[in-house]
Amino acid sequence: MLDDSQEDFTLIDTEDFYAPLEALNLPVAKVIPRTTTIAEVLSILRKNGYGSLIIGETQVEGIVTERDFLFKVSSNFEQMKDQSVETIMTPNPFTLKESSTIYDAIQLMSSREFRHIPIICDSQIKVISVSDLISYTLNYFKEDLLAYGTKVDWAKNGVYLQDHAHYSDETAVTGKISTRVFDTPLRKIMFKEALYCDMDKTLDEVVDLMKKNKSGNIIFLAYETELKGILTERDILKNAYGEVDFSTTLGMEYMTENPHKLLEQDLIAIAVNNMSKYKYRSVIVANQAGFPVSVVSILEILKFISSQI
Repeated sequence: MLDDSQEDFTLIDTEDFYAPLEALNLPVAKVIPRTTTIAEVLSILRKNGYGSLIIGETQVEGIVTERDFLFKVSSNFEQMKDQSVETIMTPNPFTLKESSTIYDAIQLMSSREFRHIPIICDSQIKVISVSDLISYTLNYFKEDLLAYGTKVDWAKNGVYLQDHAHYSDETAVTGKISTRVFDTPLRKIMFKEALYCDMDKTLDEVVDLMKKNKSGNIIFLAYETELKGILTERDILKNAYGEVDFSTTLGMEYMTENPHKLLEQDLIAIAVNNMSKYKYRSVIVANQAGFPVSVVSILEILKFISSQI
């Protein structure tokens, strides 16, 4: 942890976020024609580990993401697999130019809850993700953040001890962002309640719940109280579509068992360290009794950072 009595934590200018997107050296996006079938799109996403694909020929005509599969394909993959991707893509998506600023991308993602934005270059199309923007931000503070460590175990009956003051807007320096912003407790960015289901739910039922609640993840509980696992839209895309019968397969078969969780009082710093080390995009947040009350994603963290710029 950082010592509150010292002022040796990193302090950067918010002007650094007004650098053009071209400074990030983003990779060229995979662009496919709108006649590509849904089955072919799934294969490309799985093979390359992509979270999105740009649709078009000479210009951006659409974008397809993991969430499009969850909300539009759902459990109907077999019936839809030979249809063209244009039936599920988001047409005419918001785009930015490479001359747009990093701050522009952060604001657009935060306000619209996008996870990917196509970037228009002179002769190429690139894409920026929420992970790219988080990585850019955290890179400034990586040495300081190491001091917070990670957290994967805690005693349910233990007492939470606040060993230093939490960050508050009153301590902010105009035109600057410091490591102290990561001293914010997770409860401050818990914008959504967790979505739950029982262990006996089929994939069909689980996906239907996720669609109705517009959630990219769902928590599995035993006896309505005990956290057993979490299933995400990425888990379903990577492992389930075209592989199993959603109406007879239990959702729990594809969940991540015994996932890590943090407390409402734990800091954003610990959450981002956990995400970085264990390669997940969201973290389960529990109350002192250990019951999961929310799931905080990197998008929520980006929203908070954008409010500090």
